[in-house]
Amino acid sequence: MRIYGQLRLLNDPAIALDQARFLASQYAAGTVRPHYEQQLANHYNATWKVIADKHAADPHATGKAANDMPILVRRRADLAVIIPAKETAPLYVRDSDDDLAPSLVASIDGLLLDIKGADRARVRFSPRTGSSPAVYRRETS
Repeated sequence: MRIYGQLRLLNDPAIALDQARFLASQYAAGTVRPHYEQQLANHYNATWKVIADKHAADPHATGKAANDMPILVRRRADLAVIIPAKETAPLYVRDSDDDLAPSLVASIDGLLLDIKGADRARVRFSPRTGSSPAVYRRETS
């Protein structure tokens, strides 16, 4: 059925970037009811965990995300979809289990991508260079 129906397998590492894009775009389009936002956020975070795990096994396997890749983040207590290359607010990827970090990011009106369950050493963010890497690296200034 997958082959003839051109169906994709959920959480397939081979298409994880496409899945992350799809989930973020569904939220941006307003097709997710508020009741299901937390489930969407959990599934989105799990998708990024798959991407991080795949990238850790082979950094070239994930490729690069498109410059216009939408990212589902938290802005204070709310979900938001952003394009990192176009966003002016700082984007932080939570790379520790410290509970203070999300509060600090919220206090400066920053954006937070929290990939729950991922090995924090695998989740990094790189400075904006006009292109979005598949797995973001922590900004250092």
